[in-house]
Amino acid sequence: MSKALLVFVNLCTTQRSPLVLLVLVLLVLPLLVLPLLVLLLCEMFVLIFLVVCSFFFDLFLVVNQHRFTLKVLKNAFKKSCYYLFLFAVPILGYSLCGFIAFGSRIREFHTFIASVETVTTMAFGTFNNDILLKYPRFGGCFMFSFYLVVVFLMRTLFTAIVM
Repeated sequence: MSKALLVFVNLCTTQRSPLVLLVLVLLVLPLLVLPLLVLLLCEMFVLIFLVVCSFFFDLFLVVNQHRFTLKVLKNAFKKSCYYLFLFAVPILGYSLCGFIAFGSRIREFHTFIASVETVTTMAFGTFNNDILLKYPRFGGCFMFSFYLVVVFLMRTLFTAIVM
């Protein structure tokens, strides 16, 4: 086969016919490109294998991290339920106090349900400016004691329970 190829190459170089050159390119080019294609395919399969392996390794790490997180949450669940009851006491107490003291003049404390909603949103960081504007003395005491008890103490207690 190689002798026939050499004869054909000799013929092409002496004849210089476009048809012969085209046939030469169509026969010789695949022989030159085929090893490169095989090498590229092998490299591509190796890269795909490495990507799949790294995906499963990352998945293994994530599953182990989730196991740790689930273990922490499972251990803290019972204490967290007790904490929710403990957290509800000051929220309901401040809601009732706000409803009685501010319900007639401040819209957010007009009903008991609205005051529970307002106090809960205040526990998570919103600031109700109407209390301080309409009731400067009692409103200031209310806000100071609320933030002291609910925001500082209860959040710190929750962090201690989870950790």
